[in-house]
Amino acid sequence: MRRGFDPKPFLIALTSAANAGSAATIIGNPQNILIGQSGELDFFAFMAVCGPPALAALVITYGVVLLVWRGRFTALDPRVQHGPADETGLRTLDRSGLVKAVIATGLLLGLFATSLPRTEGVLLVAGALLISR
Repeated sequence: MRRGFDPKPFLIALTSAANAGSAATIIGNPQNILIGQSGELDFFAFMAVCGPPALAALVITYGVVLLVWRGRFTALDPRVQHGPADETGLRTLDRSGLVKAVIATGLLLGLFATSLPRTEGVLLVAGALLISR
Protein backbone atom coordinates (compact mmCIF):
# COMPACT_ATOMS: atom_id res chain seq x y z
CA MET A 1 0.00 0.00 0.00
CA ARG A 2 2.91 2.39 0.58
CA ARG A 3 3.70 2.19 -3.11
CA GLY A 4 0.17 3.04 -4.16
CA PHE A 5 -0.86 -0.38 -5.48
CA ASP A 6 -4.01 -2.30 -4.62
CA PRO A 7 -2.63 -5.11 -2.40
CA LYS A 8 -5.43 -7.62 -3.13
CA PRO A 9 -4.14 -9.14 -6.39
CA PHE A 10 -0.63 -9.43 -4.97
CA LEU A 11 -1.88 -11.10 -1.78
CA ILE A 12 -4.10 -13.53 -3.71
CA ALA A 13 -1.25 -14.31 -6.13
CA LEU A 14 1.23 -14.87 -3.28
CA THR A 15 -1.00 -17.18 -1.26
CA SER A 16 -2.22 -19.14 -4.28
CA ALA A 17 1.24 -19.53 -5.80
CA ALA A 18 2.76 -20.58 -2.46
CA ASN A 19 0.07 -23.20 -2.03
CA ALA A 20 0.29 -24.50 -5.60
CA GLY A 21 4.08 -24.42 -5.76
CA SER A 22 4.55 -26.20 -2.45
CA ALA A 23 3.21 -29.40 -3.99
CA ALA A 24 6.07 -29.58 -6.51
CA THR A 25 8.82 -30.96 -4.27
CA ILE A 26 9.23 -33.31 -1.37
CA ILE A 27 10.26 -30.40 0.88
CA GLY A 28 7.49 -28.05 -0.29
CA ASN A 29 5.13 -28.66 2.60
CA PRO A 30 4.90 -30.81 5.74
CA GLN A 31 2.61 -33.37 4.12
CA ASN A 32 5.10 -34.00 1.34
CA ILE A 33 7.95 -34.31 3.84
CA LEU A 34 6.00 -36.93 5.77
CA ILE A 35 5.13 -38.82 2.58
CA GLY A 36 8.72 -38.65 1.34
CA GLN A 37 10.25 -39.80 4.62
CA SER A 38 7.83 -42.64 5.28
CA GLY A 39 8.02 -43.82 1.68
CA GLU A 40 11.78 -43.21 1.41
CA LEU A 41 11.14 -41.39 -1.87
CA ASP A 42 13.80 -39.81 -4.04
CA PHE A 43 13.71 -36.00 -4.28
CA PHE A 44 14.00 -35.85 -8.07
CA ALA A 45 11.59 -38.73 -8.75
CA PHE A 46 9.02 -37.01 -6.54
CA MET A 47 9.57 -33.71 -8.37
CA ALA A 48 9.24 -35.41 -11.76
CA VAL A 49 5.79 -36.70 -10.80
CA CYS A 50 4.47 -33.76 -8.77
CA GLY A 51 6.24 -30.89 -10.54
CA PRO A 52 4.15 -30.74 -13.74
CA PRO A 53 0.76 -30.47 -11.96
CA ALA A 54 2.21 -27.85 -9.60
CA LEU A 55 3.57 -25.90 -12.57
CA ALA A 56 0.15 -26.08 -14.24
CA ALA A 57 -1.44 -24.76 -11.04
CA LEU A 58 1.04 -21.87 -10.98
CA VAL A 59 0.21 -20.98 -14.59
CA ILE A 60 -3.51 -21.13 -13.80
CA THR A 61 -2.99 -18.91 -10.74
CA TYR A 62 -1.11 -16.38 -12.85
CA GLY A 63 -3.82 -16.39 -15.50
CA VAL A 64 -6.69 -16.04 -13.01
CA VAL A 65 -5.04 -13.14 -11.19
CA LEU A 66 -4.36 -11.36 -14.49
CA LEU A 67 -7.90 -12.00 -15.69
CA VAL A 68 -9.67 -10.94 -12.49
CA TRP A 69 -7.53 -7.83 -11.88
CA ARG A 70 -6.73 -6.90 -15.49
CA GLY A 71 -6.00 -3.22 -15.97
CA ARG A 72 -5.60 -2.60 -12.24
CA PHE A 73 -1.86 -3.12 -11.83
CA THR A 74 -1.02 0.56 -11.98
CA ALA A 75 -0.37 2.69 -8.94
CA LEU A 76 -3.48 4.14 -7.31
CA ASP A 77 -1.54 7.33 -6.56
CA PRO A 78 0.83 8.23 -9.44
CA ARG A 79 2.85 10.54 -7.14
CA VAL A 80 4.13 7.56 -5.15
CA GLN A 81 7.76 6.64 -5.80
CA HIS A 82 8.49 2.96 -6.41
CA GLY A 83 11.92 2.59 -4.90
CA PRO A 84 15.41 3.25 -6.23
CA ALA A 85 15.67 3.59 -9.98
CA ASP A 86 18.52 3.94 -12.43
CA GLU A 87 18.95 6.74 -14.97
CA THR A 88 16.34 5.17 -17.28
CA GLY A 89 13.73 5.24 -14.52
CA LEU A 90 13.67 1.45 -14.13
CA ARG A 91 14.11 -0.25 -10.78
CA THR A 92 17.57 -1.66 -10.23
CA LEU A 93 18.16 -5.39 -9.89
CA ASP A 94 20.01 -6.76 -6.87
CA ARG A 95 22.48 -8.80 -8.92
CA SER A 96 24.54 -10.04 -5.97
CA GLY A 97 21.41 -11.31 -4.21
CA LEU A 98 20.24 -13.00 -7.39
CA VAL A 99 23.62 -14.68 -7.92
CA LYS A 100 23.64 -15.90 -4.29
CA ALA A 101 20.14 -17.30 -4.65
CA VAL A 102 20.98 -19.15 -7.88
CA ILE A 103 24.18 -20.59 -6.39
CA ALA A 104 22.40 -21.62 -3.17
CA THR A 105 19.60 -23.30 -5.12
CA GLY A 106 22.05 -25.18 -7.33
CA LEU A 107 24.11 -26.24 -4.32
CA LEU A 108 21.01 -27.43 -2.48
CA LEU A 109 19.80 -29.46 -5.45
CA GLY A 110 23.27 -30.95 -5.75
CA LEU A 111 23.22 -31.91 -2.06
CA PHE A 112 19.82 -33.54 -2.53
CA ALA A 113 21.43 -35.83 -5.11
CA THR A 114 23.93 -37.09 -2.50
CA SER A 115 23.40 -39.48 0.40
CA LEU A 116 23.56 -36.57 2.87
CA PRO A 117 20.25 -36.26 4.77
CA ARG A 118 18.08 -33.47 3.35
CA THR A 119 17.82 -31.64 6.66
CA GLU A 120 21.59 -31.38 6.94
CA GLY A 121 21.88 -30.12 3.36
CA VAL A 122 19.27 -27.45 3.99
CA LEU A 123 21.01 -26.39 7.20
CA LEU A 124 24.38 -26.15 5.44
CA VAL A 125 23.02 -23.93 2.67
CA ALA A 126 20.95 -21.81 5.08
CA GLY A 127 24.00 -21.34 7.30
CA ALA A 128 26.11 -20.30 4.32
CA LEU A 129 23.48 -17.76 3.31
CA LEU A 130 23.28 -16.38 6.84
CA ILE A 131 27.03 -15.83 7.16
CA SER A 132 27.31 -14.40 3.65
CA ARG A 133 25.44 -11.24 4.65
